[in-house]
Amino acid sequence: MAAAALRRQGFALRLARLEHQRWASQPALREDLKQGKVAAPAPASKPEVVYEGAMAGTLRRVKILSFTSFVFSSLGAPVLAFHTYPEVSVVAKSSIASMMMMLSALTTAGLHWYAGPYVRKLSWKPGSKEVAIETLDVLARRVERKIQLSDVHPPDTNKPLVTFFARGNHYYIEEDRFPSPELLKKLVPRR
Repeated sequence: MAAAALRRQGFALRLARLEHQRWASQPALREDLKQGKVAAPAPASKPEVVYEGAMAGTLRRVKILSFTSFVFSSLGAPVLAFHTYPEVSVVAKSSIASMMMMLSALTTAGLHWYAGPYVRKLSWKPGSKEVAIETLDVLARRVERKIQLSDVHPPDTNKPLVTFFARGNHYYIEEDRFPSPELLKKLVPRR
């Protein structure tokens, strides 16, 4: 009795493997679609892009430039400091190199602090309570976060580029360029 169950199980596995091979091949799928044996898969409903920041591309290039200059100055500052002016002491050379690296790091960090909340892209499905927001990190990589509209609050900071606060992050959108007044009222609560 157990042997018969094992044979049935093995037969079912082989049958499933054959069906998988048939479905995995494109000609078979096209043939089945033509004959009406199978329905075409429904397209996945993605939220539509409601807003794209006007300065998104420029900001990404500036952040890449800033981080690249930080890397090159961090690599080049010690070389410049120690291979020039042999009469200057090692302590002075070290302080010059570290000042150059610190200045570059501070400008990169300052740019990220100032422009970090800038929303590159905002996707929303009308009627939905969730919004997908794309920003940039310090390395100019895209960061996508999903927030609930109920989590949106007025900002509680003195940062210059902030229009709303949600889930521990500040965000900035250009209100005069925002195409959906309905969503804008939900995202930018009047203070």
